[in-house]
Amino acid sequence: MFNTHTTRKTAFILVLNIILIIIFLDILYIGITLIGELFEKTTSESLKTIIEYDTTASLILTFIQIVLVIFVTMKWANQSYNIKDGFITYFSGIFFRKQEKVNISNIDGVSHAQSLFGKIIGYGDIKIEYGRNQVLIIQDIPYPEEFIKYIEDVRTSNNN
Repeated sequence: MFNTHTTRKTAFILVLNIILIIIFLDILYIGITLIGELFEKTTSESLKTIIEYDTTASLILTFIQIVLVIFVTMKWANQSYNIKDGFITYFSGIFFRKQEKVNISNIDGVSHAQSLFGKIIGYGDIKIEYGRNQVLIIQDIPYPEEFIKYIEDVRTSNNN
């Protein structure tokens, strides 16, 4: 019999999401700073106000950034696909755990797709068709061909 096989989205997607958060909040900070400068006069008293405004905006955006990075990381860490006992189980949720099970013997077809970048880095998507026109899409997992091979091996062993 087969051991449990678990996978999750590639860590590259986690890093990419964190980088996008940082870039977005940096652009937002620049925009807030420029707007603040446009509405302030250039006296020395208003310069003090701009500096205080920049510091406040920076602290708020840093807090938002920390919260978003923690959220994205927790979402990534709590999302997994598990093959065990003839089932593929998808687990998700940070505060409320959800799961979706697919009986491997009910699978009608399995396919995968990879972008050029996905082929270089080694990640892709898997589409599993099962039951009555139901689909489970497993996105951004590392080495999708290996996961498909594992599914096919379990299917073959269940049919014997």
